[in-house]
Amino acid sequence: MKIKNIYIRGFGKFHRKQIECSDGINLICGENGGGKTTLHTFLCCMLFGIRRKRGRAAATDTYSRYEPWEFDGNYGGALDIESGGKIFRLERSFLKDRGNTRLVCETDGELLSIEDGDLDMLLGGVSETVFENTVFVGQLKSRTEEGLVRELQNYIANYQGSGDGSLDVGKALEILRARRKEMEAAQREEQSVRAEQGKKLTSRMQFLEEENRRLADELEEVRGKLKQEMFHKKVPYEQVRRAKQRVHRDFKWAAACGGGMILLAALTVMLFYKIPSVIIRIGLSAACVCMAAAMIHFVRRGRGEIREKEEDSSQEEYIRMLKWQAEHLERNMTQKTQELENIQNAYREFCDSGGDDESSRKLQAVSLAMERIQQLSAGMQKELGKYLQKKVSDIFCEITGGKYTQVLVDEDFSLSLYQDGRCIPLAQESTGTVEQLYFAFRMAAEELLCREETLPVFLDDAFAMYDAKRLRQALIWLEKSGRQVFIFTCQDREEKILDELGISYRKTEMTKEKLC
Repeated sequence: MKIKNIYIRGFGKFHRKQIECSDGINLICGENGGGKTTLHTFLCCMLFGIRRKRGRAAATDTYSRYEPWEFDGNYGGALDIESGGKIFRLERSFLKDRGNTRLVCETDGELLSIEDGDLDMLLGGVSETVFENTVFVGQLKSRTEEGLVRELQNYIANYQGSGDGSLDVGKALEILRARRKEMEAAQREEQSVRAEQGKKLTSRMQFLEEENRRLADELEEVRGKLKQEMFHKKVPYEQVRRAKQRVHRDFKWAAACGGGMILLAALTVMLFYKIPSVIIRIGLSAACVCMAAAMIHFVRRGRGEIREKEEDSSQEEYIRMLKWQAEHLERNMTQKTQELENIQNAYREFCDSGGDDESSRKLQAVSLAMERIQQLSAGMQKELGKYLQKKVSDIFCEITGGKYTQVLVDEDFSLSLYQDGRCIPLAQESTGTVEQLYFAFRMAAEELLCREETLPVFLDDAFAMYDAKRLRQALIWLEKSGRQVFIFTCQDREEKILDELGISYRKTEMTKEKLC
């Protein structure tokens, strides 16, 4: 992929500007404040768009920093891009309310779809993270960021011999971790519910067992009382009724006798009226007394018998009540025993079911998948890590003039130098050497990650820490790579060395007043 023309309708200080580009090295020269970094940022925004931030961060984000100084309704621009022998025109508007992107193949006159990934295909499927950590080098940003390490890990883990790094292993692992976390939470919830169910069953069994013991004790007590009452049982209730009838009969007989005696006394008076009144009175009194004594005797005897019979009847009622209580307790015990057996069966089934076996199997499957992915990632990382290490070493050896022949890249893609049989940490090297090493790492990573499409290299004062010798070697390597290169610089060193080496380039002079 190569950029043929740059059109700026409105971006920062630039308003309706056009820049033509060559296929090889493009030298963008100008003093500080001339707009080099603005142009550098514009190219990245055209290829990947601008992501607006929210809240307070929006005041200092890229969108706000590069809003046009002379705003006439335009915030954006266009690029003419050559790829695969065809010319494409990419147009973008960055306006927050009217922003849009349009991609047209000018060779065929075909309008392409951004949503369907046509722009991604034009960029070789390269993400913005890879772009910014390989070919797009900002001021004092030669060191790579953490995002590149992840992209390399993803690519190496997904590499299947054909160079297919389209799958995102890191993302896959994140999804699996999130899934495992959800499953673990669901399993904990299930275990909590299951524990509550087990607790309820256990509590119910304990209650029924205690209730059965209580009923058994009460039944035993009632049966004891019933046995004792049955042992001392007297007259049944029917005899009470007969005793009452006999008392009533005796009372009537006593009354009849008394009445007869009174009648006899009266007849005696009528027959023997000459008898002195005293004798009559005494006789009558004696008859009344005898009659009254007889009646009292019969009444007392009847009442005693009735009272005795009533007591016997109360005992019979008490016995019947005890029998009813015993039967009621037996029925309750039978019901409670049956319910207890049902609960015990349910608890055994609950214990045998295991509860979380299925969720445990799923959780194990997710963990196994993560482990397998990590194992494959580690294996491919070891193989392609060797390739990346060799590529970095070759580039670094060339741009240092053979001073360093081997670079070590560990599993975390940390860099160190190997010279004269010993490992040299970067902290012991000069800033210029470290800058060269990261440049070599970026270029090697770009060759590994951007195989579908060779991208231009954008270097914004990337050689500020290079001495003349280092700069010379870097420019030679860039020219030999055959890439399209954009070098943004505020010095004339690059131009002089390119002239000395006889390397062709296209120069664009930028000033604070205008863009030539």
